Amino acid sequence: MYAADADKVEFKSTYGQKVIANPYTKVFDKRVDVFKIVAPKTQLRKLTTGTLSIEWAEFNGKKVYLSVFRTGTLKALYTGQIDPKLSKTRRVEEKASKH
Repeated sequence: MYAADADKVEFKSTYGQKVIANPYTKVFDKRVDVFKIVAPKTQLRKLTTGTLSIEWAEFNGKKVYLSVFRTGTLKALYTGQIDPKLSKTRRVEEKASKH
């Protein structure tokens, strides 16, 4: 599911300051039952029932991607940057079926 411009989140200030629009646009948004953080070991924890989204924005001509886990009240509990230089990709071998 792709987000439209109307789905952008706005940050509201309680101190009378200027309202700033969120520069990130949601690319992916999925409700999950369990979100588990396994690396780094210092942040090891399991979060339950929330929404996982992937968002992007362009800064200085470069695209920046974030993974965000939010609760039902839209409070962000985990935010991580997705970096293509540091992200690992691996190929999973296809298993033969037992028919």
